[in-house]
Amino acid sequence: MLVRGPEAIRPEGAVVLPQPRREARPITLSEPIDKLDVEGEARAALAARALARTVAALGGKDALAPEGKARRQARVRVASSLPYREEWTVDLATGAAERRRTILATVIRDFEEGGKVVEEVEGERRELGEGEAGLFRLEALCDPRVLLTTVLRDGLRPELAGRIRAGGRDHLALDLTVAGQVLRLVVDEHNGLPRRLEYDEWQPGRPAQRVTLLFEAYDQRGGLVGPSRVARYVEGEFRAELSY
Repeated sequence: MLVRGPEAIRPEGAVVLPQPRREARPITLSEPIDKLDVEGEARAALAARALARTVAALGGKDALAPEGKARRQARVRVASSLPYREEWTVDLATGAAERRRTILATVIRDFEEGGKVVEEVEGERRELGEGEAGLFRLEALCDPRVLLTTVLRDGLRPELAGRIRAGGRDHLALDLTVAGQVLRLVVDEHNGLPRRLEYDEWQPGRPAQRVTLLFEAYDQRGGLVGPSRVARYVEGEFRAELSY
């Protein structure tokens, strides 16, 4: 039986449950990247060790094997707009993705078909242009587990951009080139957990904008470890929070 009351009248033998605490953000948007005085093979080895530590932190190579499909569902809270639900399904062997967004009573489905990306709304279909399709494929990689599976599947090698000191901890910034797009993944140097992801986003008729995702509140689901909350910023301004 759970009872809420002052500590002074706690019955003998009763157990006090700890207060839930929100995880403090170990990293934000503004920390500078410090250069490292290491080059050549030593630099590549440091990047490889950081990647291996991150793979282990998310569940290991076996758990991140490119088999089956990765699914994630989120409630999206958008700045100055209505919240909505979003569901992604990614084929880990091919990278083909599908996204379903439910906004009020409307379902918007984006999916890959015959090498193209198609949007379907209430039975009406349209093929996304090159820019929109590229953005869709890029957003499919924003789950650290999908990104790391892609890196392992394709044998990609990270490049070490530098070190970030934040929240009393050291982090390494790794640049990953996936399908011609450079993504900067910032990982905790001690436990390997991804903490930040940065990339340039191009939308039709607009200049490139820098997107930053902050990964928080990690938990374990189905043998894999991943963030249960992601904050999205565009050019330093808060745009959305995803709760998984």
